[in-house]
Amino acid sequence: MLKFFISSHGHFASGIYSSLEILMGPNSRVTVFDAYVNQDSVQEHLDAFYENVAEDDQVLLLSDLYGGSVKPATIKEQMAQSDIDGALVGGASLTADSFAQIVKGAM
Repeated sequence: MLKFFISSHGHFASGIYSSLEILMGPNSRVTVFDAYVNQDSVQEHLDAFYENVAEDDQVLLLSDLYGGSVKPATIKEQMAQSDIDGALVGGASLTADSFAQIVKGAM
């Protein structure tokens, strides 16, 4: 069975699902994660999602940016991952102090 995990900043992911429900009705194969609307971690939601994925299931992950934005509060956890060896830092609201904290946290 094909299962979907849709994640995005703000409420974009749940908005996509809302539109899908209008067109196709409720669908238990679709999981959404709205980032930065509360303190929830995308990793926790992905782990819970994969608990319901069988060996013969297929998975489609849709995200505006996998892992979310790099920021002072998340850089240490992100850089501690064995498969991450760099970070793309950007954002119109990034301040010099935030950037310095990100660099310090990455070291």
